[in-house]
Amino acid sequence: MLQREFDLIVKELDVKETGKINHKVFLNEVYITKMFLKELQLYNTLQEADTEGRGGVTIAEMKQILAEFQFPEEALGAAFQAMLKADIN
Repeated sequence: MLQREFDLIVKELDVKETGKINHKVFLNEVYITKMFLKELQLYNTLQEADTEGRGGVTIAEMKQILAEFQFPEEALGAAFQAMLKADIN
């Protein structure tokens, strides 16, 4: 990371220009950044898995992909039930 990039980040996190960064603000930004990067990685993985250009993947393919992302299968089942009122088993 370059010094100017670091300075820009500090400026964004220290909006009151106190010379201090609130740890909760910092952790929140780190968490959001990590989530965004994971989402981008997941999106790219799903795009690669859709080799036939169907615009999606099967539930079995989704289970396998999310397992690679260490996403618990129980959470996937709960998400499908909440979103689609469907059981994936």
